[in-house]
Amino acid sequence: MNQILLKRNFSHKEHTESQADTIRFLWNKIKQYEQRNQKAELKVDSLYQEYEQIVLPHEKTLADIRCLRVKHFMSFLSNKCDLNSKDRESLFEYLESQLYFLYDFPFFCNPETLSSLAEDLDNYAEKYFAKENQKILDKACNDFKKMLKATLGNDIELPHNEIRDTFRSGNENDLVNLIEGIKDAYLEKHPEEKEDWENSERDWADFEFNYYQEGEEQGTKITEIFRGSELNKIYKKIANVIHPDKETDLAKKAEKHQIMQSLSIAKKKGDVVTLISMYSQYVSDEAYEFDSETLLHISHLLEMRLRELNLTHQDIFNRQGVKSYVWKNFSASSKKKIKEKMSEYIEEIKIETSNVDKEIKKIDSIKRLKKFLRSLPAHDSCCIDSLFF
Repeated sequence: MNQILLKRNFSHKEHTESQADTIRFLWNKIKQYEQRNQKAELKVDSLYQEYEQIVLPHEKTLADIRCLRVKHFMSFLSNKCDLNSKDRESLFEYLESQLYFLYDFPFFCNPETLSSLAEDLDNYAEKYFAKENQKILDKACNDFKKMLKATLGNDIELPHNEIRDTFRSGNENDLVNLIEGIKDAYLEKHPEEKEDWENSERDWADFEFNYYQEGEEQGTKITEIFRGSELNKIYKKIANVIHPDKETDLAKKAEKHQIMQSLSIAKKKGDVVTLISMYSQYVSDEAYEFDSETLLHISHLLEMRLRELNLTHQDIFNRQGVKSYVWKNFSASSKKKIKEKMSEYIEEIKIETSNVDKEIKKIDSIKRLKKFLRSLPAHDSCCIDSLFF
């Protein structure tokens, strides 16, 4: 019997030590990943700063002349020599495509210039496409009325002018308020349906979508586990080592006071990763004196942290907007190659800037404008310049 007990205790101790080794390995890996991510951020930021100094001014020059081209072409819309409907439609499509393209890269353009051009084009559209816009508005209003009648019945009273004004404004909040108003007016006339309507709304209000990823949900559960005695045990072990009252050196005492504050905040928030990090840093000479289940939870948490750091590493290169575009287009194995890529790109920009300038000067009459418009592909968006990545 004693032999069996000894064997069990030895096996348990061996298993616990193995888990502790796993935790040490995972924590060292986390430190490596954190350093890797810091280096990645520095690389991306450094390249972006270089891009801002060397390339961005040329891109802004190209953006400015593209805005000038839009303004120049738009001037033909106010010309007394009328364009026929087909040519005018082609011109609008071309100008819209150019503005859409510039809006995709607003950091190149003067925002006031871009906004002014878009407003001017909208004003021209209202002037020249009033009938077409009216048809679109009528269809939207009719579809909306059909939807309401299908929902509330054909005898529903609809405020036609209010519906039209709301759709014309394009304000989403106004549309929501309009629907609420129509619904309230309907329920006032049909109080017998009010309870069913409220029950239906209540059912949807109680419905909750689960947006947690599996890892995040698991992390929440693990945090809950550590909010009890084990969390307190980790806290006490760290506090026993770093408590400022145990320090005689005044400089070190102030430093430990700050560390102690960080520890208290981590405990208050239930920040298990920070607590384990501090435990590993300040209680490194001691064994991990936790039961096997707690050690298992710690290792799971650290594995989740590794996955999170890997995702962050991917995001640094792929999900930082213009910084990611810059990285994808200009990163290289050496500074020399980066310079070469940027120089080649700048040459392309200069050529394109010159071409746009020539185009503005060349198209100086309705006749030449028509010739240009008829040379465009069927869908103008296909002819948008490929620069700006």
